[in-house]
Amino acid sequence: MPSFKTVARGATTLAFVLAALTAPALAGQTSDHVYSIALNKDGISGFVTIQNVSANKHVNAVQIQPMQQNVSLSMSAWVSCEKPPYSYHSNLVEKTTKMYYGILGLGHGQVWVQNVLYEKQYKPSYAYWKQKGVSNFTEKETVSVNQPDFVVPLSAIKNGPAELRFDPVAIFNQKLQEHVNGGGDKVAFLQQDHLFSVERPISLGAHCYFHKSMNKNSVGGAWETVVVPLTVKYKGDPAINDTPVLSAQIAEGMPNQLQAGPSPLKITQMTFQPNMPHHIGACPATTKIRVNYMGQGKGEIRIVVRDNTLLIHNSAAIPFNASNGPQYYDFEIETLQPAAFYINKTVSHNLSLQVYAKDEKANVWPSAYQTVDNAVWNHRCTPQVNPVIGGAGGGGKVGGYQGNSGGGTSVSPTLQVKPAVVPLPTPGRVQAPTDGDPAVPVIRRAQ
Repeated sequence: MPSFKTVARGATTLAFVLAALTAPALAGQTSDHVYSIALNKDGISGFVTIQNVSANKHVNAVQIQPMQQNVSLSMSAWVSCEKPPYSYHSNLVEKTTKMYYGILGLGHGQVWVQNVLYEKQYKPSYAYWKQKGVSNFTEKETVSVNQPDFVVPLSAIKNGPAELRFDPVAIFNQKLQEHVNGGGDKVAFLQQDHLFSVERPISLGAHCYFHKSMNKNSVGGAWETVVVPLTVKYKGDPAINDTPVLSAQIAEGMPNQLQAGPSPLKITQMTFQPNMPHHIGACPATTKIRVNYMGQGKGEIRIVVRDNTLLIHNSAAIPFNASNGPQYYDFEIETLQPAAFYINKTVSHNLSLQVYAKDEKANVWPSAYQTVDNAVWNHRCTPQVNPVIGGAGGGGKVGGYQGNSGGGTSVSPTLQVKPAVVPLPTPGRVQAPTDGDPAVPVIRRAQ
């Protein structure tokens, strides 16, 4: 039976990213085939530059985009294989040694993926044990490797759990909204340069093998995770202004513009429920959140909910008639099973509520939505005696359509359950590894 060594270290907070030349170790595990494993951030890296690319410099026509498709991380990694039994030799299994954007685990001596958005084969510097001449004794050898940057496509990590995803534009928009909500000037903010940093987990997973003959082989793995700063560098545009212009001038040259029809229908009030139902408890779980609204006229509305800028719910068309008085709409947020590291950690979601309103006489939906409310929803997954690994629901779909669930005099349309209008990502679920041959270096994945 293999033995396991587990090391957990505290992750330090990086006060200033430019001073962070190495990353603090978050956690790690080794099996009896790996003596040690180490991972560090090397030097200054992890920057993504974004800027306004719109030729129209009006504040309402701003289009912020990243100037690169990847984020590069300069990392240094080391793996030392354990000294094998007498008459065996040991070495690194290069094929299953990888760098990961996310969190790993160890089961039955093998590395398995818990919560990962991107991975790539990676060769660290390493130590192994080779046989000494024709004898059965071994001696230790080291191999120094000139390690390349860990290059991560932004498209691979743009979506996913809040604690993992990295969307530079969404991060910037959140900071901009916080600035405006605090009484700051939007135009001045967009004209100036800014730096914003978040911390994300980067992991190294590796395997070493013991070999004597064709029928006498075994493999064991190890992993190490560090938190590294990823920095959004916004390049200000001094030409951005708020000079009054016609709406058509703002929209000119922008793609996917729809012609707005007559809209006497008006939603005068729409808010999240007063007491947000934060989730603290077992995960996976589903939380229902209510939206209350009222308005004038008759027609249809569509309700959109975003987590920062990530679309998490997009309703079908909902019939609206002001004569029905105050009305409500329920949607659901599904909380997935988290990686072990995130158990008992509170995750905050900055939700925004948006609405499209189309009058009964209009032929087209308006081209722009109206942001009507903001709220913070928190979840914290607590440890369970017998947790249900992986959850019972389907993939990463957030939101559900609730019918007239009773209560009060409000009228709510009965809607059929269907996928959101915009497809949502499906994060992996955590699944414990199944029994298998520990001599086979297999990267086990959450299903």
